[in-house]
Amino acid sequence: MEPIHNADTNTITYKPPRGCNYQDLKDYLVFSRKDNDNFVYEINKIKSPETECEAVWEKLHNKTLFRCEIIKNCINLTKKDIESNNFSNNSEKIKLQNKLNMLNMELEVEEIIKDQAKKVFHKICR
Repeated sequence: MEPIHNADTNTITYKPPRGCNYQDLKDYLVFSRKDNDNFVYEINKIKSPETECEAVWEKLHNKTLFRCEIIKNCINLTKKDIESNNFSNNSEKIKLQNKLNMLNMELEVEEIIKDQAKKVFHKICR
């Protein structure tokens, strides 16, 4: 992962992986999901829910959608790899199928994280 320093906020973020290497993707997801942990802190420090809640939610929601799109793209590419390859040995096909299963699990994790964030948001902001 390639770090990016934001001088305005004095924070470090990471570029999403360019390919669909599962370990690179997983590392990015772990780092990126920390935004959801910070979401509870951000929501709890809101003083004016009428004006601040939507901005905090929009920021988190956009990041969640971005992660989902990355995962879905990798799922589609992996499916194409499985369908288009004539595997000389079965182990390569099994590896790709395992990768596909792991990617689908990551997408399910995103749904769980999104549902938890919605509950917190509606509890505090609505």
